[in-house]
Amino acid sequence: MHSHRATIGIAARAAAPIASLLILIAPLDVALGDDASELRAVFIAKIVHFVEWPEGAFETDTDPIRVGVVGDPSYFDALDRVLATAESGSRSFVVRRLTGLEQASLAHIVIVGDESRGAQRRAARALESMPVLSIGPSFRFAEYGGTIGMELYQGKIAFDVNHSAARRAGLRISSKVLRLATTVY
Repeated sequence: MHSHRATIGIAARAAAPIASLLILIAPLDVALGDDASELRAVFIAKIVHFVEWPEGAFETDTDPIRVGVVGDPSYFDALDRVLATAESGSRSFVVRRLTGLEQASLAHIVIVGDESRGAQRRAARALESMPVLSIGPSFRFAEYGGTIGMELYQGKIAFDVNHSAARRAGLRISSKVLRLATTVY
């Protein structure tokens, strides 16, 4: 039988990731509607603060973070709007539509907008050895080998992190993000 203290501890652990994620998202000055793509875009803008790319990924300390979007055009529109005024340290963002995964080397972050399982598997495999932060539209994406798989759950972003995939790509993801993840592979 659980004690009252144990029940409170379990509830607190369950609520902590949601509260922390809200803190991550809150400071960005963007008017959000009910659009899931906008919420995902804000999440991406904030999580980048907690990722380090390998040496040589940027030529200078002020080079922009290049974000490539493959698939669903609604991701592009939301990212372009949200990231137009966002910054990560001294870096701004540049969002581009990619015609295919073969253009992923042009980006630091690749957003996979196709929700089909086959497309997510192919994308995760194609991106696994590239120094890019790959983000897909479901938890399955991280399970298949992508870096982060995110889903909208009860109006909030929940996400999994494939820490092994991040290390293979030469990325360092802060322990703060890993603690917030639903699952870390």
